[in-house]
Formats: sequence, structure tokens, C-alpha cells
Amino acid sequence: LMWLDKAEEYGSSDESRSMRKQAQQGVDAGDAILRIEFKPFSRVGLANAVQITKLLTNGDDLYGLDASNGSVLRFFLTAQGYELDTNFNCGPGPLGSVYIGPIVDMTAMPQVNKNNATVAALDGGGNLLYCIPGKPAVVRNLAPPNVGWGKISSISLVQDTLYVLDILGNAVWQYS
Repeated sequence: LMWLDKAEEYGSSDESRSMRKQAQQGVDAGDAILRIEFKPFSRVGLANAVQITKLLTNGDDLYGLDASNGSVLRFFLTAQGYELDTNFNCGPGPLGSVYIGPIVDMTAMPQVNKNNATVAALDGGGNLLYCIPGKPAVVRNLAPPNVGWGKISSISLVQDTLYVLDILGNAVWQYS
């Protein structure tokens, strides 16, 4: 790559670009790097107050945790890039007989699950939302630990086990 840089100071050609691509692929393979295709993201349709603090993908969809109101936003891929799904409902407010607080964290769901959910999101009170594009979320209340919840800060889903980090309680709780 260094020699290509020097040679291309005098001009580049299809052959030098091909050699650069081949060399870069070799370096990437040696470093276990997988390059992904860039897709543009636009703030069109988003309020100025939106503050994305976490991003995750599930299939072609992109999900963002909006810390300004504690909700999960869904963006779907189009030919022009990602667009906001204004019908996706995954956040605070009444849901059946339960009031959902601001979402603390989210995790991608497996492609096949019984609720057809794409994202699981958790509020600070232990209410777990299974968020489903085009449908209302399904809520499950996690049984609190005997000492109660301290401060839920993050979640992770590994196979069929949900891990909940309680930073005030200095504990990680697991739910099958």
C-alpha cells in the first residue's frame, strides 16, 4: 500500500485501483476486518431535540435510543438511505394497564421469536417491551429482585437469556 501511495503521486489507473483494492482486502483479512457498505442517514423528519445515545441493527433496520424522550426510533432502508418509521411505537406512555417509563436500554431480538419483535427495550421499572414494526408493543413486567431495583442501566440478550445490569444494586440479573 505504501508503494501504491508513492506510485499514485504520479497518477492513478484502473490497474493501480485494482491493486489497492486487492492489497486492502489482504490487510483486512489479516486483521479480521469485515468492511460494510455505507448507507446515508438523514435527520429529515427528526426533531432537533432528538438525542440518539445508542444504535443497533436488526436485518436492514436501524434502531436508535432517543435519550430526549426515552423512546426507540426505527429507521428502515430505502434506495435513498434510512428513513424514519413514524408508525413505530416503542417508548414511554400507557400500554394496556401498564405505564411504561422512559426506555433505559434496548437490544436486538433474534430474527425468529414468538412475538415477531425486532427489539426488546426496558424501562427503569423493569417493564420489558417487545417492539414490533406495524403493531403495538407487547409488555412483560420482569420480576424484580428481592431487594428491588436499584437503577437499571443496560440489558443484553444472549441466546434465550436476558441480562439486566443494575448499577445501583451492583448486580447483573438474568432472566430466561
